Amino acid sequence: MPDRLKFDEIDSIGTFPDGRIKMDVIFTDNRGREYVWTPKWEELQKMYVSAEQVEELNTEGGEYLERLKALQKFGDETLARLAKCIAYHKSLDGLRNEFAGRSTKAGQTPEREEIDRIFEFADVPSPDYPDKYTLGDRDKIIHQHLRDLNEGDYENVVMVMESLVDRRRHIDAEERRREIIEEMNKILGYENLMITLEGRVRPINAESEE
Repeated sequence: MPDRLKFDEIDSIGTFPDGRIKMDVIFTDNRGREYVWTPKWEELQKMYVSAEQVEELNTEGGEYLERLKALQKFGDETLARLAKCIAYHKSLDGLRNEFAGRSTKAGQTPEREEIDRIFEFADVPSPDYPDKYTLGDRDKIIHQHLRDLNEGDYENVVMVMESLVDRRRHIDAEERRREIIEEMNKILGYENLMITLEGRVRPINAESEE
């Protein structure tokens, strides 16, 4: 009779040699031997969805469901980088100055209506702004809004990323679009994800669409 493996824990502490965070799923058999599985991102998502469905039907429910949902969220550093890319995406100089830690002129940044169009294009709610706010507050407002979207469903954030770099929004500005993709990919690697040149968020090991 074959040994039956028993699920033990999920560990996301380890990293690959290039610094990307890996997710290990740990099993033990009835003899106490331990097995470690490092699944691909797509496999993890399928596993999370199936596990959520089971927990939602479980009469005891609750605790494990919330833990599963928490594993599918983007890190706050990723959301902060995305917020800055949204707030300063109109100008290459504005984007570069922001990441170099220098001040950015108001004329180099997009207006609120243009920012709202990014969210509208992604078919998600736009940020709510106070009556008065500074340019320095704007990326903080966007950052908090992305946190709220991420809390509801990380797919909302994926749609915003893809909207931000959609070619239809960057007519005659391919260099700017690629600059944004480059800035986002500097941190998405820690999520084991990347934005392709086609503007799609994909696992790092996924085949290119080109």
